[in-house]
Amino acid sequence: MKKTVVIALIAGLAIPFVGLASQTRAQVTPDVPSQNALNHTLKGTYAYLSDANDDGFEPSVGTFIFDGVGGMTGTMDMNNDGVVCTGMTLTGTYVVDSTRNMATAALTLTSVTTLNCANAGNNATLALSMSIGSAAKVVNFSEMDKFITGTFQQTFDPFAGVATRR
Repeated sequence: MKKTVVIALIAGLAIPFVGLASQTRAQVTPDVPSQNALNHTLKGTYAYLSDANDDGFEPSVGTFIFDGVGGMTGTMDMNNDGVVCTGMTLTGTYVVDSTRNMATAALTLTSVTTLNCANAGNNATLALSMSIGSAAKVVNFSEMDKFITGTFQQTFDPFAGVATRR
């Protein structure tokens, strides 16, 4: 009889809690895209034209190639005080932010094939801030250096322009 009373008492205490398990809901957390998914926003070959620098005199043309996972390569041909410097190679990385509207890139200029070019490459660095246009077809870019609000140091002539997907 003592066992029956104890079991009845435990059952009586448990009854109010029986329906609670079905009333609790799993908390839904929004999917946060991985950095690779964000970087995939920029993928493909973009042609660019830049005519901006501190003197407004050294226009350049070339390509940026985004691999979709944060790697970036490119080429640059630049008029450096009347000498057309060709065959400049750019290599580096990029990161697209969570809005998919902005990105940054860190590039290194690794070679120049033109003789007598004042910009010999020498692993000069180029830090870019990028604004990504509609459907990532257009990318506006600007070098970040000591003359522009930001934290990067100038190691390359100021560089800005527009790149369009080919």
